Amino acid sequence: MESRVEELRSLQRLVGGPAAPLERQAERGVPVLHVGDGSSVVGLVSSACHVVRASGQLQLLGLDAGDRAVVQQWAEYAVALEQGNKDSLKTALRELNDYLADRVFIVGNYLTLADILLYHRLHPVLAALGVQEREQHVNVCRWFDNVQRWPRVRQHLPMLVILRNKIYS
Repeated sequence: MESRVEELRSLQRLVGGPAAPLERQAERGVPVLHVGDGSSVVGLVSSACHVVRASGQLQLLGLDAGDRAVVQQWAEYAVALEQGNKDSLKTALRELNDYLADRVFIVGNYLTLADILLYHRLHPVLAALGVQEREQHVNVCRWFDNVQRWPRVRQHLPMLVILRNKIYS
């Protein structure tokens, strides 16, 4: 699985903001972003939000207070996915699949930080799923395929082939 520090580097490249130095905190393995004034921001979601704010691409955080709350919720959910076991991951995929039933992106119809973080978390998960398992999560697969088609989001990750039609009966 992609390291949290590498996720933040990918985000820095995506938004084109200032490339603040990053390191991994040894005890907990969480990223530490060193900002220009000598202070540090600790944690994936906090650091990612800082990177987005510094870039000026505030739409990635949500267009209004309600959207910002949803982005924050799903960004934290992305971090929690890493800590779960296989059963909790299946539950998470089911919840996300239900949530995405009537949405193009996590927040309605535009790409946000939540989409980017979830994409990076779910890439190895979806790569490991078989065709039949993917078909149980058609909304997640549709969303994932949409997000991965943004080259600046995908960056170094390989594009996954997401089948949309059943090939067996």
